[in-house]
Amino acid sequence: MSDLRDLAQSVQQAIDAPPFDKLARRATRRRRRKTAFATAGVIGIVATIVSLVVLPGGSAEPAASPEEEGRALVQSADAQLQGTLMISENQWAASWADCRGSCRYGAVLSRNGRSWYLPVKTQPYVLLQVGNEPVAVSGREPMSPAGDRPEQSLARLTNRGLVRTLLRYVAPTQTFATDEVLTDKFGPESLQVLNLKDSTLRPLTTPPMDEILSPSAPVRDKTGRWWTLSGRTRIKVAWTDNRGISWRSEPVDVESSPGNLAVSPNGRTTAATSLTPLTGNTFVSIANLKVSTDAGQSWRLFTKPGGHSAGPVTLDDGTVLLLGQLPGDPTRGLYTVTGRQVQRLNDAPDLTNFTGNSNLLYGLTIEPMTTKVAFSTDRGTTWNYFEPR
Repeated sequence: MSDLRDLAQSVQQAIDAPPFDKLARRATRRRRRKTAFATAGVIGIVATIVSLVVLPGGSAEPAASPEEEGRALVQSADAQLQGTLMISENQWAASWADCRGSCRYGAVLSRNGRSWYLPVKTQPYVLLQVGNEPVAVSGREPMSPAGDRPEQSLARLTNRGLVRTLLRYVAPTQTFATDEVLTDKFGPESLQVLNLKDSTLRPLTTPPMDEILSPSAPVRDKTGRWWTLSGRTRIKVAWTDNRGISWRSEPVDVESSPGNLAVSPNGRTTAATSLTPLTGNTFVSIANLKVSTDAGQSWRLFTKPGGHSAGPVTLDDGTVLLLGQLPGDPTRGLYTVTGRQVQRLNDAPDLTNFTGNSNLLYGLTIEPMTTKVAFSTDRGTTWNYFEPR
């Protein structure tokens, strides 16, 4: 009997299930596999929901990237051209607005046939030229209900392509470095200093004794000198050779509004204007034009040089160009200032503004809905048009 009992025990051991700890490990592995599969399914569903936008008709399409949204705004039939900056025919920047309902703004930078589109914003883009690079800065967004303000971005179109950084505001200073840029686009009645190396912007305070009040339209020539207009009613042109430590100035007008300032690249020819509103404030006309062709050592004054005008543009050879329409002349024309005479050169397109240099003149066309830029590469003899989209 004992032999039978031993045999039965041996058979039972041979057919017994694996020990409990092995069963537990197997069950754990099964649960982990099920959990992993379930998690992957949830992630896939969430990713699908995030990446799809359900349209009113019930269909779905991938959500547009910020660049695609910017492209759609700029290329929209309802977009209007706000401003443009041309380095050459093949390198430019443009800001656009779509004001159906609340206004939205976009910008595009282009180089050698390739374009980069910036994200849509609720404030206009500011365009600046830094050397031979176009720069676009997003407008300062309004604060959210939570009390925070979306950060501004700065986009530069360089030889390496588009470089984007965040823009920070820092404390004011009375001077600036030689590689920094002055602008009047980010604050009322003041100049700001833009540093591209660290992407900072700060207000510039001028010495009280120099009486540089409400400065505007800063321009730098190739000598490193910075020029600006000063005043709201008592207009003068001012300049600094020592990075803002001190300023010199020349009166332009004592009873009109500040106009435009142009300085030739070599710094020899400077033209500053004051403006007088025409009837109904539809256009403005140049009240006074002050011109220097010897880097500010001597000046000539031209009073009321012609009807509602755009410009001036100054060239290295001493030429000063204006775009306007003289009283009694039904056509818009390009004028040159020589000696003490303002002489008509030829017909010109209707432009809201007028800027450039010896190689390129350009401006926005006057239309019910502005979308085009007119430009000339032969000093205004002939003009071409394009939409900077």
